[in-house]
Amino acid sequence: MVENFSAKDILENLTVGVALIDQEFNIFYTNNLITEITGYTLNDISTLQEWFEAAYPDSALRNEVQDDFFTKIKKGSYKDVFKIKTKNSGYKYIEFRVKELNNKKLMVNIIDVSKRKSREKEIATIKNRLELAVDAAEIGIWDWNIKNNQTYYNRFWTEMIGYQEDELAQTIYTWFDLIYAKDELKIKENLQAHLSGETDLYKCEYRLESKNGDLIWIRDVGKVITRDNKDNPERAIGIHININEYKKREKRIEYLSFHDDLTGLYNRRYLENEMRRLSESRKYPISIIVGDLDNLKAVNDNYGHQMGDEYIVKSSHVFEEVLRSEDIAARTGGDEFAILLPETDHEDVKQICQRIQNNFAKYNKQSEFPAEFKISLGHSTMKNKEIDPFLVYNIADQNMYINKGRK
Repeated sequence: MVENFSAKDILENLTVGVALIDQEFNIFYTNNLITEITGYTLNDISTLQEWFEAAYPDSALRNEVQDDFFTKIKKGSYKDVFKIKTKNSGYKYIEFRVKELNNKKLMVNIIDVSKRKSREKEIATIKNRLELAVDAAEIGIWDWNIKNNQTYYNRFWTEMIGYQEDELAQTIYTWFDLIYAKDELKIKENLQAHLSGETDLYKCEYRLESKNGDLIWIRDVGKVITRDNKDNPERAIGIHININEYKKREKRIEYLSFHDDLTGLYNRRYLENEMRRLSESRKYPISIIVGDLDNLKAVNDNYGHQMGDEYIVKSSHVFEEVLRSEDIAARTGGDEFAILLPETDHEDVKQICQRIQNNFAKYNKQSEFPAEFKISLGHSTMKNKEIDPFLVYNIADQNMYINKGRK
């Protein structure tokens, strides 16, 4: 079978361009693919020198390529990639492979690698942009070889937790050792779900212990990029973003959404949420106290709102002195307060009201304020979940106004 094919048939059907050159560097054969790639035919270029002149119009580059070629071909082979000018005045990236044959002739193989070079250039551009973005955003990068647990951490990864690159070992155990103990379980669950293929991405927010002992909030995002033939993960890469300031702001916003800014007590929204929650609990009986400062308007009118604010703040201190940690005190209006008392019956809430009044009287004796520091209180108790907590609140509010009217 093989003898039925001539050498020319074989050369014409190769997937690489082929040129044959004799000892005097005359080109005596080129296959069709050479012409397809470069545009040149044997009639256009018949010597190696003509090839250099056509392909490399810049004399400096041409001389450099020629010198390199003739130096390396003495060793019997040559391989390189160059940007050449084609016959239609375009340019292509060509990979040249030259080998000296037994009869001192040269066989040149050429491969059009323009698309590959274009992709490499595109990848390099994207990589450069990513590096700039990483530098600008100070993003930490990790690259985990899951088989041997070697892990690359870039400079920003280490610096965001206070270390220099050479202070931390490049292994996965470095990361494990820095994780805050209370966050270990959620990290393990999220990571295992991704490694097993349950999730497309590994994502988690948690705390790492910094060099000085502070806890730093991290947003961690990663992905397995290679798996073996049994679908076991082999390599994963990801990023660390320092979200410490974001978490502080988030915590502050959460605090403000449920707290009164002046006193630090809870606000009406939080109180009502807790009333609903406790009404479904087993913490009965539950009592509610509603309070209203007696003469705040007169204080504001006569001494200014700053003095009125001092009365309000001092009231919150009285509640904090009297109440238990599980009790919930809230400022529900300008001079209005409410207290939610789980596991507190009618007799207990009466005693708590009396202690509050006694503390107000104590501050009056200290003469801290230009006008009397007094509060009217009302209370009510619900014994079981059959009673609407908001009805109990309204009863306590009505009782407060009854007591205020008696003064």
